Amino acid sequence: MSQSIWTKEEQKWLVQIVESCEQMKQQVDWNEVSKQLNGKSKSQCQVRYLKLKNSNVSDSERYHEWTQAEKDILMDCVNIYGKDWERISRKFFTWMTPLKLKNKHYAITKVLPDREAKKLLAANMSKESSQKSSSEVDEEDVYQKLRELLGC
Repeated sequence: MSQSIWTKEEQKWLVQIVESCEQMKQQVDWNEVSKQLNGKSKSQCQVRYLKLKNSNVSDSERYHEWTQAEKDILMDCVNIYGKDWERISRKFFTWMTPLKLKNKHYAITKVLPDREAKKLLAANMSKESSQKSSSEVDEEDVYQKLRELLGC
């Protein structure tokens, strides 16, 4: 199989593998996927799958206007789970790709003036130390908070 050009058969196989994992409620092991598609890297498989998945989405569905509540929740998720974008995407922002979450987090932190960023970071650090450790965080509570704020 070619490393850079995807055949229709390879694309179909890629979609079948990923959808099979999703149907079994398993996290997609992109290393395993790439092994089944000889010559394709983990990142090539991820990118191709996302392109295939998003190719049927209209432009209006692709663009998402972030609310302040969503931005706050994203920042809270990063404080709790670190930069585990796949986990945050899977659990809290199912309509967002991990890459979009990473980029949004970067955009949020980049546009904050240094003073505000330091205040926010200090506040989050003190809040974090007074809360449970990240291993003790109840994911259902965080998920419920997200759903309440988004009105889902």
